[in-house]
Amino acid sequence: MTEWIKCSDRLPDSEPDFNVHKVYLTFGILGIGASTYDNPNKRVWIFQQITHWALPPKTPDQIEKEREEYEKSDYCKALTRYVNHFFERYSVPLNLTDRKDDKTY
Repeated sequence: MTEWIKCSDRLPDSEPDFNVHKVYLTFGILGIGASTYDNPNKRVWIFQQITHWALPPKTPDQIEKEREEYEKSDYCKALTRYVNHFFERYSVPLNLTDRKDDKTY
C-alpha cells in the first residue's frame, strides 16, 4: 500500500533517489494527481495546496526486474541451497500427519 507523506514532515527533495523528472503522487485541493518536484515546481505545489505526496507504486516490469536480479544474487543462490538440503541435514520427515485422525498426507 502506498505511504502518504505529509509535506510538512518531508518533501520529495530529501529523497536519496530524487530526480528532477521523477513523478510523485500528490494530494491537494484538486484531489489526487501526479506531479514532479523541483525548485520551480515547488511553487506549483504551494499554489495547488498539495498537502501529501507518495512514491508511485512499482510497475510490473520493475517488479519482474527486481525479482530476476534477486534470483541471480549470491544470497538467493546460497539460501536456495540451504533450503534444498534442510530436510536431509536434519532428517525432517516429508510426510505430514493430521493429529486428529492421524491421516498421512
